[in-house]
Amino acid sequence: MKEILILIKVKVIIKIIIFIILVQIKRKIMESDQEKLTSICFLDDYLDYSDPTAFNMVYPDFVKLAVATKTENEDILQSLAYGYGILCKKVPKDKFRGIQDKIMSFLIGIADNQNIGGYTKDNAMGAIGKYLYYQANNTNDLNQIMNVFLNFLPLKEDLEESKVVFKEFLCY
Repeated sequence: MKEILILIKVKVIIKIIIFIILVQIKRKIMESDQEKLTSICFLDDYLDYSDPTAFNMVYPDFVKLAVATKTENEDILQSLAYGYGILCKKVPKDKFRGIQDKIMSFLIGIADNQNIGGYTKDNAMGAIGKYLYYQANNTNDLNQIMNVFLNFLPLKEDLEESKVVFKEFLCY
């Protein structure tokens, strides 16, 4: 019984933290890159490990945060790309259509940007790989997206992401 009460308290605390992050996002209170990065990383983990009900409540706000985040900070861009990969994997196809253009524009923008380094590009390619694997029938631009994806293989910086991308590539 004690473990159940602790679990309930932890879930309530997490919901409060997410609520605070979302309020700060909506009011545009977060100013420093570190605040943005910490919030995005927290949301990445929450989206990655939450149950479907919690995921569906939070992912639309993650998209709003990602779109509103204007930065050249590679750590933030890498975390956003990772989060978008989670969305590519977990958002149902019928709901994904509504956010697809925002996500793919961001990811292809990272691929095309010569000033962005390897880890960030590897995370973007991982997200594109997840898109191709889980959402590919949602687009008419499949050839363009596949070309972007194939042009960046093999991934050289982020070995963990490379394993995921390789698996997606082989299963596609």
